Amino acid sequence: MQKIPEHGSTTPRNTIPAEYKWAVSDLYPDLKSWQEAASSLKVILPQLAAFKGQLADEASLKQALTLRDQLAETISRLYAYARLQQDADNGNPDCQSLTGQAESLLNHFEQTASFIDSELTALPENKKQDLLQKAEFATWHFALENLFR
Repeated sequence: MQKIPEHGSTTPRNTIPAEYKWAVSDLYPDLKSWQEAASSLKVILPQLAAFKGQLADEASLKQALTLRDQLAETISRLYAYARLQQDADNGNPDCQSLTGQAESLLNHFEQTASFIDSELTALPENKKQDLLQKAEFATWHFALENLFR
């Protein structure tokens, strides 16, 4: 059995046994899969932006929140994969580039989704309270309640 490398050691990554490495393949099996997910995110983001100005309509709001949550999960996975790759080898320029791409995607997502909170807080008070009572918005109850405080 090999000794686990000390924290901060200069042990080359390729000499560390697989059981002591992050299983980034649980996020994406390979770089190509990561790139496909990133490309897909870029294509889908305009669909979220299309809801801007329509969140007073409950059907549109539900669709927008659902899409935002799906995109947030994707961006979280993309970022985690890239960041873990960089953390494993901070000196690798390919890993640094991947993290830069993930940060750019995260910024684009946040910028695209930024209208949601402002539109929700601009709703009339009775509409806000109505949303909190509706079963179809139960998934977002805590987030909405927190936003409306």
